[in-house]
Amino acid sequence: MSDAKPKGRPIAADATPKALKAALKILLTEGYAKLSIERVAQITGLGKPTLYRRWPNAGALALQALLTKAPKPSAFKGAPEAALQAHLAASIAAFDSAWGCQSLQVLAATDPGLPARQGFVEALFLAPRQTAAELLSATLSREDLAAPPDLPLLVEMLYAPIQSAVLLSQPMPDPAALVRTALLACAHHSPRRAKPAPAKAFVTRPVDLTDLIEEPRQFSLF
Repeated sequence: MSDAKPKGRPIAADATPKALKAALKILLTEGYAKLSIERVAQITGLGKPTLYRRWPNAGALALQALLTKAPKPSAFKGAPEAALQAHLAASIAAFDSAWGCQSLQVLAATDPGLPARQGFVEALFLAPRQTAAELLSATLSREDLAAPPDLPLLVEMLYAPIQSAVLLSQPMPDPAALVRTALLACAHHSPRRAKPAPAKAFVTRPVDLTDLIEEPRQFSLF
């Protein structure tokens, strides 16, 4: 039986936290485009071979560095609707920051097959959505509303405005409005048939379809 040892010198105990701290600082102050293994080696005094033995590329290093500042799961008390709002508010606070912006950028830029990316997605995206799905289900039950045909899709409707706001540099949505919109969507398909708020009409006058064929210029959306 062979007792072969890994090639190269063992990684120093303080090398990993030192590299992660340097990488995180670059990400939050300069952005992912400025991060490289060479740059971290220069800042920390660690050798590039040492860093490459720990992380195959800058993307893997960025993912682990961002995870060190990931929001911690919280236990929410009270009514499920209020707990769901608090859960979404926590996600909004996390993504409405340099950390959140860099997290989305790094996720988009890294190889989907990278093992570190899979753990990153699980911790930052899938786990919070699972919590949201559980709180939303409890809220629907409490409100006596039927479950939607596709609960994961409804959960994505809660999170899509948050991440779109980060990517497009738009104001963050109101968590209470997100929850109420989701409940209204379920109420529309529920036996209770709760009435949603009336939608604004886009066509201000009746339109005869024959007018569209014979005199299309008379048709107006306003």
